[in-house]
Amino acid sequence: MPLNSAPTSLRIERPSGQGVRVSVHVRPERPRGARRELRPRRIRAAARRRRRERRRVIRRRPRGGSGSVRVRASGVFARGVDAGAFYLTLGFDWTSSKTKDRGWWRNVMERADAIAAMGVTHLWLPPPSHSVSPEGYLPQKLWDLDDSAYGTEAELKALCAKLKSRAYSSNVFHPSLVGVTPVCDVVINHRAAEGVGPEGAYNQYGEPDARDVDDEGNHVRWGEWAITCDDPSYHGKGGPDSGENYHAAPDLDHSNPALRESLKRWMRWLKTEIGFGGFRFDFVRGYAPSYLEEYVRAIFDPTADLVVGENWVDMNWEGSTLSYDQDGPRTKLVDWIASTHGVCALFDFVTKGALQRAVEHVEFWRLRDRAGRPPGLLGWTPQRAVTFTDNHDTGHPQNHWPFPTDRQELGYAYVLTHPGVPCVFGPHVWTREDGETPGAGDVGALGETIRTLLAARKRAGIRAESEVKILIAEADVYVARVGHSLTVKLGPRYDVPPEILPQAPDWVLAASGEDFAVWERADPDYAKETAARPVEEPFETHDDVLIGGDLEGNDRPSIGSFFEKNEDSEDSEDSEASEALDDSLDEDGEEGVLRTSPHDRVGDVNADP
Repeated sequence: MPLNSAPTSLRIERPSGQGVRVSVHVRPERPRGARRELRPRRIRAAARRRRRERRRVIRRRPRGGSGSVRVRASGVFARGVDAGAFYLTLGFDWTSSKTKDRGWWRNVMERADAIAAMGVTHLWLPPPSHSVSPEGYLPQKLWDLDDSAYGTEAELKALCAKLKSRAYSSNVFHPSLVGVTPVCDVVINHRAAEGVGPEGAYNQYGEPDARDVDDEGNHVRWGEWAITCDDPSYHGKGGPDSGENYHAAPDLDHSNPALRESLKRWMRWLKTEIGFGGFRFDFVRGYAPSYLEEYVRAIFDPTADLVVGENWVDMNWEGSTLSYDQDGPRTKLVDWIASTHGVCALFDFVTKGALQRAVEHVEFWRLRDRAGRPPGLLGWTPQRAVTFTDNHDTGHPQNHWPFPTDRQELGYAYVLTHPGVPCVFGPHVWTREDGETPGAGDVGALGETIRTLLAARKRAGIRAESEVKILIAEADVYVARVGHSLTVKLGPRYDVPPEILPQAPDWVLAASGEDFAVWERADPDYAKETAARPVEEPFETHDDVLIGGDLEGNDRPSIGSFFEKNEDSEDSEDSEASEALDDSLDEDGEEGVLRTSPHDRVGDVNADP
């Protein structure tokens, strides 16, 4: 094919019939040797330096929807929690606040042994403060834990202590972590007021009573100064809102130092006195991520504690059809994580959306992006991605965005075998198919599947940053090898190429169900040899930080450990490939990339890693 400077358009068909249009710009060929002779050594050295610098350019959205995402970080950049072997369980749903005699804390305490026996490391509990709404998401008196619909402060303290004392659930990757760590659902974007102001809005906090005192007995005195001035409903006198408005209650002005100190004092008390070991931050879109970073650093060790935020991003749609390219939504998640310098993870709503659509419409090609990675936040920064199928908002009984009920096993077969920090919706474990809740030690059929998959994940040593090799992703079949020691197959197709599926005696079946199967290595020592990773330390950098893995094989710091090695090393700076990249960067300012179909690669699951 003759080379010319005109763009060439390619159309690559997907199973859905939709194509990917790709433009490739090619310049006339010229002798490399002649070019090298015209460039003195010092000029070539300068070009190499420029090339290295350009590789540090911020690239918020990878061209064509693939590659790595780069963000700028100055000062101390902590990689955040080493969440490699964390397993989170959501310990409530929207009806838990209606438990008879405000008995939810006692209910969970009865299940503490069964929860620990599952092998989970963290249990997410609902907001514990007095609230206008019984579920806890319209908090009013933050320090008052006795007026919660879930129970009393003393019961909550006892529950946290019991969870942390379950010694037999110790984490093999974190010997210092014993038992189950309780995670508090923290709502600090807004706070419900008590009185009506001159404008007719509830923006008067009134005189504090005996329930509104801090840990030293001081009255917590907030006024209209604590409410943002641009809240359209509550007419506060504070500074402007640093995030999105929340309509149901007054938005708090996090730019006020006094308010931030009051919140930090309360959150520190929840950790040191009540017994919580991690936080889930509600509606983090409502205030700047820099404030959340300040709170986390003041209360937690970002390298040892689990902190996760709820940033429910909108998916990309093409009419009523979910778009294949979801780089826009996951870029928003990555940007937010970068703004906290990596101290907080996020729930991976993008993975939920792609997985939900894939299993419901038999479109498993959605589970591989154009770079051959998982399609959600999981594919770019898995250590900051908390994956799930449903939670108290999306699932029953609210059903704001429910995962198909009859495909939950298929969803968990993906979530519990892939990288990221998996989160199990508690009612899926302890609710039977007839809707009844069995005894404390009993589970339904879905619960048994979850236990089996979680046990297989632990035996295989799968961690948040484990590698995943997607072997095939087509309409009716998906096969991936995770961490060299698990293979998962999803979809109804049976005629899968034999080189794709694992074979005996090297592999054994670990779990199976309708449209899914999971295999693990027959040799139990295999996983131990391949799964161990060192705990990462905080580091300092004034350079750009790569999120999603270093595709160029250098040793610059990266949050997220999804590494892929480039075949070309830094030692071959003057190679033809390097010269071509230099030409492209020098003259075009951007690397040209040829994109391929999301499902045109087939690998060999039985090949040596």
